[in-house]
Amino acid sequence: MKKNIIVIVFLLFLIGCSSKVTQTSNFENGQEQYTYEQFENYFLYFKEEFSSSNFVNISPVDLIVQTTSFPANKLVSNKIDALNDNVKYPMRYENYYKSNISNLLVKVNFIFQPDNHTKSFVTINTINHLDNTNIISEYKSTQRPLLDEYIITWNGMLIIINFIDSSSIPEDNYQEKYDDFIEETVMFYKDFENVLLKEQ
Repeated sequence: MKKNIIVIVFLLFLIGCSSKVTQTSNFENGQEQYTYEQFENYFLYFKEEFSSSNFVNISPVDLIVQTTSFPANKLVSNKIDALNDNVKYPMRYENYYKSNISNLLVKVNFIFQPDNHTKSFVTINTINHLDNTNIISEYKSTQRPLLDEYIITWNGMLIIINFIDSSSIPEDNYQEKYDDFIEETVMFYKDFENVLLKEQ
């Protein structure tokens, strides 16, 4: 009888431990894990909330699910950019915007990174004809688009904003065009940041 009581107490202890594990499964290193549902809901919130007097949304209202196949590689086993290779759960959502005053195209990418708990403006990746720092002299005339890429980490997401202008720009007008390009990217970013900070 005493042995049976010990077994029952032990089983109750195990059940208690397993339920405790279940309750804390969304936590890692003392921080709450960002879930895929939160990621998807945040993107839907952004699509609905973001607006700008200087840019028009040119993406469908509905959520479009798309994935990209990876080239053959030895880095990862998954074949596509989807959670567990399931096309219903893409790791990236995107939305396009077009400037009302120029040929500037903006693509906003939300990428699921649940292990990333930081909030940071990482860098701006840029390509333009005025920046020849890492191009040797005989290739400085190589045609390039105007491109800025803002890279931001934000609570379980990597956010990449692509600003692209591929229109033909006369050499004597390039500096002016570039200044206008920068002004527009900053305008978009201010509107973007207002939405980002509203839902912290």
